[in-house]
Amino acid sequence: MAGLVARELATLAEAAVKEASAGVTPSGGGLPDRSALTAAIAAARYEGVSRSYAFDDERQQLVGRDAHVYRVEDRSLRYLGPAPEPKS
Repeated sequence: MAGLVARELATLAEAAVKEASAGVTPSGGGLPDRSALTAAIAAARYEGVSRSYAFDDERQQLVGRDAHVYRVEDRSLRYLGPAPEPKS
C-alpha cells in the first residue's frame, strides 16, 4: 500500500508543478497537503503485489479484511501488524 501513497503523492506533486509552470501560484509552496493526499488515496484503486486496494465511498475505509499497518520511521517502513477491524 506504500506504493499507492507514493503514486498519489507523485501525481499531486506533478499537478502542482504544471500549475506553477502555467503561472498559477500553488498554495503550500507547491507541496500537496494532507487533506488533498487523503482525498486522492480514498478515491484511488491500486493493484498491489498480493491484492487490490480500494476504499468504500461512504466511510472511506479499506475494502477487504486483509490489510496491514506500516509506519514511516527514519525514511523507512516499519511493519506494525494486521490492521484493526473497522468499528461499525
